Amino acid sequence: MEWTLKQGKWLSTCRICFFQMTFDVTSFVALGVDIDSVGTKGGQHPFARAFDQMLEAILQRLGDPFYRIKRRFQIGARERKITLLKHTLANHAAAIINDRRRTMEDKSALGPDLLSRFIEYGKRNNVLMNNEHLKDVVMNVLLAGRDT
Repeated sequence: MEWTLKQGKWLSTCRICFFQMTFDVTSFVALGVDIDSVGTKGGQHPFARAFDQMLEAILQRLGDPFYRIKRRFQIGARERKITLLKHTLANHAAAIINDRRRTMEDKSALGPDLLSRFIEYGKRNNVLMNNEHLKDVVMNVLLAGRDT
């Protein structure tokens, strides 16, 4: 935010209050991760930027009757961009999961966040909580926090 003000650019309080702060709070409470999208230089977190770009590209598909074929064979810049953005989102979720698993190994206490509780539930009840399952949980939480 400070970076935007120093550059003499407009500051959207709507974007800060409704998108960035909900994204930050949801990420912190549910995942135990301080994303700090409000303080991010340039005004947008890389996950949020990738999410916005993916939404835009997917909306462009609506006017293309051949998008299923293009998606299947990766024809066109839009389909390749969507694939790259999906990898960006998945890598961000994987980094959060790996960080949480490392933190839980270092500490004996259970964290207050939902992700730690999912992992701990799996350990306690011998339920397989692999990274793919947890990635879906993380993506749902992040997207809900971003798009609320």
